[in-house]
Amino acid sequence: MDKDPIAAALAGGVDPETAVRQEILRHAVMKNITCPYTKRVLDVSTTVLVDMTKSGGKNPVTLVMHSEAFDGLGGTSGIRATMASAFSHDPEKIVITDGRTLTW
Repeated sequence: MDKDPIAAALAGGVDPETAVRQEILRHAVMKNITCPYTKRVLDVSTTVLVDMTKSGGKNPVTLVMHSEAFDGLGGTSGIRATMASAFSHDPEKIVITDGRTLTW
């Protein structure tokens, strides 16, 4: 089946899932304004959004941070290890949206 040209145009030519993640990241940047770790003003192109849930989908955790903080924590593996100790076990699902990898 061909892609819907109107949906593709509205999504900026990216797939719908990526478009939704971009908008979620944009909203998180507007809501938080500054990184809680570096105190730098957030920008969508340098912000990382980490969504985590533990088993059963209970108690979701969302972290919004500047890419410097994300890298300083060790990236994906560092976040997983940090949250494993906070949750007392590995989070069931981690979704990372890195603004540096998206087309703006």
